Amino acid sequence: MEKVRRVFGPLHYWQKDEYMMPIDDRLRFTMVLNRYLYMPDCTMGRLVVLDKVFHTLEPVKRVDYVKPRCINPGLYSVEMEWSPAFEMVLPELKGVPDFDEVKLHYGNWPKNTKGCVLVGLSGGAGFVNDSKDALKQIIEILNKAVAEHYSIWIKIIEGDINTK
Repeated sequence: MEKVRRVFGPLHYWQKDEYMMPIDDRLRFTMVLNRYLYMPDCTMGRLVVLDKVFHTLEPVKRVDYVKPRCINPGLYSVEMEWSPAFEMVLPELKGVPDFDEVKLHYGNWPKNTKGCVLVGLSGGAGFVNDSKDALKQIIEILNKAVAEHYSIWIKIIEGDINTK
């Protein structure tokens, strides 16, 4: 995977990997969540935001559509919205079939999510660490993108690509 070029003011992002969508003339900023480990009680992944890689934890992947479960792979718009439960503004995925209010938020264990994406600076099989610090970094990047009039998107894919 080619290195990411990161420039703020205005924010730019270039990546020649097919999974990374470049910002186009409409000023689109895209994060990529790559799921790589499916466990009996959760789904592990990596979230690429600019040149930073975060660990993720989601509910288990299910084929019977019973909740809690992770959302379907796809491309979703993201908006920064107030969360009464967390009493802060969080990134919320929009247009997710069969789900409402799917957010990126802090938490460490599968019991901390019912469909949302937990983020961490590190992690292992079934947990993420330093979740509040990871969320703070992500929110700072996304707020900067919003301030510079970028729309935010997240592409969720399955399978291993080199995001280390």
